Amino acid sequence: MAVSPKGKRKHIYKNKTYYWSVRKNSEGILRIHIISDDKKTNLERSMFDTELPVTGAYINKLLDGDCKK
Repeated sequence: MAVSPKGKRKHIYKNKTYYWSVRKNSEGILRIHIISDDKKTNLERSMFDTELPVTGAYINKLLDGDCKK
């Protein structure tokens, strides 16, 4: 079953579809949530700087960091 795209942005990286959103966690801190369409990748990362926009290049950087682990 695929991920619901409601309230998320679509991002294609290395021919794989990801959806991402920015939400607050239980402490009220903004976090970036990234999930693959097949739900095999599910990341939650803190934002480096809340004043800068989240771009496709930034999402790619987060996904690259996950692939190196």
